[in-house]
Amino acid sequence: MPGEPLIFVHGWGMESGVWQEQAEFFAEEFDVSAVNLPGHGGMPPLGGEPLTIKKCGEALAEEISRKNLKNVHMVGWSLGAQVICHAAAELGGNVGSLSMVGGTPCFTAPAESDKWATPLVKALWFQRTVKGDFENSLKKFVMTFFEAEKELDGAAGERVKNAFFGKNFPPDEKSAVELLDDLTLSDIRGLLPALDVPSFILHGSRDRIVPVEVTGIWESLLPQARTAILPGCGHAPFITCPEKFNATLKKFLAEV
Repeated sequence: MPGEPLIFVHGWGMESGVWQEQAEFFAEEFDVSAVNLPGHGGMPPLGGEPLTIKKCGEALAEEISRKNLKNVHMVGWSLGAQVICHAAAELGGNVGSLSMVGGTPCFTAPAESDKWATPLVKALWFQRTVKGDFENSLKKFVMTFFEAEKELDGAAGERVKNAFFGKNFPPDEKSAVELLDDLTLSDIRGLLPALDVPSFILHGSRDRIVPVEVTGIWESLLPQARTAILPGCGHAPFITCPEKFNATLKKFLAEV
């Protein structure tokens, strides 16, 4: 019988299907679910005011509370890492653990010397590119996840195709653009010291989207943080090396 809730949250422009390998792997020990953010994975857009990461976190917390889930473990990838932090802030003591995969509390570098984040010029360039040619820019963005890995074998290549370019690709353009705008400005470093729960930072050593140096920022701000660097992996290690990723996450969850 499944145990405690384990919730996976995808990154920008993606959908819950990216977690297929994890949903199957952890199903025997946990009550696993993978959520879709508004406008992603076939979910309707929120409408009204622009979509923000904080709103996504609040919506996730509301759903967890509505279902009366207890001691929830949340795993967030990339933008999803910020989503689960906002959700944890809303839930208070009802969080078993947080796992941030390839995430950053501050995407755009506050200063030019901050090598752990994306330079402002590059962040603004990406915004303009996405708004100019949404679907093609998103496809190119996805492929940069895998620049660091060696040539993918057949199984890994098929996982990439199924996870990122399925029937729900691309997401709602307005929702995705609004989240990207928010991500460019978002800085949740001030939120992290209050999240006094077991926290795990998983990062590919060769991540080309979020510099691996950001792990030090997470560690310095989260009261109960520990880190695992996955050698040779890029931005989506749960896709390209799921066995390594699953084993590493399972060890952490077994210890909390």
